[in-house]
Amino acid sequence: MYKFAPVVNFEVGKIFFPAAKFLHKNLGLTPNQISLMSFGVGVTGAGLVWFGMVELALTFLAVSLVLDGLDGLVARAFGLESRRGEWLEVVLDRFSEGLWFGALVLGGFARWRWAALAMVAILLMTVLRDKTGFDPGFKRIVLFLGYGIGFDWVLKIIFGVNLLGFVANLVILDLDLQRRLDAK
Repeated sequence: MYKFAPVVNFEVGKIFFPAAKFLHKNLGLTPNQISLMSFGVGVTGAGLVWFGMVELALTFLAVSLVLDGLDGLVARAFGLESRRGEWLEVVLDRFSEGLWFGALVLGGFARWRWAALAMVAILLMTVLRDKTGFDPGFKRIVLFLGYGIGFDWVLKIIFGVNLLGFVANLVILDLDLQRRLDAK
């Protein structure tokens, strides 16, 4: 969830552990199945945006985000972490974000320019995230603000934060490279 902030990850994990345990132990769901459920719920929400049902769509988004956090919690809590599962999670998250941004545009709630720029910044961040472990996690969760301040503004915020995250990742990589070169 928050690899760069293990204390936050631990505290949030304690709150949601009973739900994670229920999903895995009682329902027999794997982390990948939970990721797919999260994606399905998120895609449904995006479809609802496209048809103008923003309030209901945001409810689906909330459920999707909770499931999105539970998949990693199940993986960590029950020793089911895998590189493949992490890859699936990232791919589904990026597709979900792209579908939401597209639905906002097609529904007339946002302009293509900001949706495209936000998606590009997220993809740039994602490319470097695995190398540094840093991800501000500032993507779909801020979409809730769009209901009040407008979705164009939210997409601008997502663009800005993820672009800054990309730059931060470049600095982290540069510092790490410089440290390794200085050690030689």
